[in-house]
Amino acid sequence: MTIDDLLAAMRGAFRLFDDKAIEQWGGVFRRQFQRHEGPRLEEAWMDLLASFKPGRTQAYPLPADLDAYLPGGLKLPSSGPALDLKGHAERKRRLTATWRETQGERIAKARGNTIAMACEWAVADIAQMRAWNPEPEDILLSVEYIQICEDRVVSSERNQAFGPWALREENADRWEREMAQCRELVRANRRPVVELKPKDEGTKTGPSPFAVATKARLAELAQARREGREPPPRLEPIDDFGVAG
Repeated sequence: MTIDDLLAAMRGAFRLFDDKAIEQWGGVFRRQFQRHEGPRLEEAWMDLLASFKPGRTQAYPLPADLDAYLPGGLKLPSSGPALDLKGHAERKRRLTATWRETQGERIAKARGNTIAMACEWAVADIAQMRAWNPEPEDILLSVEYIQICEDRVVSSERNQAFGPWALREENADRWEREMAQCRELVRANRRPVVELKPKDEGTKTGPSPFAVATKARLAELAQARREGREPPPRLEPIDDFGVAG
C-alpha cells in the first residue's frame, strides 16, 4: 500500500475525508508514513479501520491514530518504569519542611509572616521539581530571590492601599514613598490596606470624583471634535480621586 492508496482508501471509508481534508492532512500522512509503504502500512490501515469509530468530535482518523499501529508509534501503556508519586510527595513535603525550619522562620522574624509565606510559595514550586530526584538537595533561597518575593508582596499591598494610578514610571517619588510606607507595615505584620487606604467621607452614593473628571474630559474631547480643532492637552494624569497630579 502506498500513501496514495491510503488516502484513497480513507476517502472511501470516511465520507468527510474529502478533497479539503486531503489537502490539509495529505502532506502530513505522506511525510510521516512514506517510509512504511508496503505490507506494513496496509496492515496498520486494516487494524485502524477495524477499531476506529467516527464521532462528532472526530469524523476520520488523523496521523496520530495510524501511528499507534506502526512500529515506533505511540504504544500505551508505557513499558517504562512507573512514576514514584508517593515518594515524590514525601520528598516534596520534606524539602518544604526543612526549608521552613532552616530559612523560613528566620525570614519571618526579619521580614514578617506575609513575606515568609510568599517565599514558601516559591519554595513549593522549586520542591515540586526537585522532588523528582530520589536524593534532592535542600532548598536555600538567595538574598536576591527573597528580595524579589518581598517586593512582590509590598507592591501588591501598595496597589490595594493606594490603587494602581501612581505608576513607578509616571510618578517615581510618590511610588517610592508609598512602597516605603507599605514595606514598614508588612515587615511588622500589619496590613497597609487597613491602615493607609484613604477613608470614604460619609456615605456618598453619587459618582466618584474620578468618574466625574473622566466624564468632563470626554466632553472636552467631543466638543473639540465637533468644532474641528485639536483637543486641549491634559498635562497631568487624573488619579483615583479626580485630582490632577
